[in-house]
Amino acid sequence: MYKGGIIRMEDMWTNTETIIKSNIKKIKPCKKCGYCPYGAMVESFPLTGGKFSCPIFGHDCPMYYNAKDVKIEEDDE
Repeated sequence: MYKGGIIRMEDMWTNTETIIKSNIKKIKPCKKCGYCPYGAMVESFPLTGGKFSCPIFGHDCPMYYNAKDVKIEEDDE
């Protein structure tokens, strides 16, 4: 929670421990956007090197831990 005497808000208010099972089959937002929309927040997530990890940053994708259960239409571009 404390990094160099600074309280990081993402450490206090984000779930970095429990994967939301309904998010496992969803398409990651970086696949739709072409970039990581989570920015520096990614660094708060574990480095597992597993199937939930970002191929660029190496941390688990925050989408699996925090995204709401929403339906994404295939027509949305």
